[in-house]
Amino acid sequence: MSSVSGLNAEILNQKAQGTGMTGLGEAFMAAERNYGVNAGFLFSLAVIESGWGNSGMASQDNNLFGFGSKSFSSKEACIDYVAQFIGESYLSSNGKYFRGGTLADLNKIYCPASTGWSDKIMSVWNGL
Repeated sequence: MSSVSGLNAEILNQKAQGTGMTGLGEAFMAAERNYGVNAGFLFSLAVIESGWGNSGMASQDNNLFGFGSKSFSSKEACIDYVAQFIGESYLSSNGKYFRGGTLADLNKIYCPASTGWSDKIMSVWNGL
């Protein structure tokens, strides 16, 4: 999840076209560059957590991740905030919630109530 994705903003924009995540490809790529969080993973997480950016929180609060019931000034600001938090807290070996660097490891701490969460993320991620 901290590997370079090999994606680009255009690919992500094509995948998100016509959804509540339209035009956010560059924000996901910037998050990868700035915080080392794989853009494919982060994009897939947003898809699953917000129903392609169409959830109430995404529409009303620009919160693509259902993250902490927070409101953001823009969806781009949300992507930046969550990428920094995940990078520092979940993916860094000295992070507060670090339990390993795999999606299965993250599932155990990020979304422990849903054993199928990582499969849903991977399903979207594999389609990129």
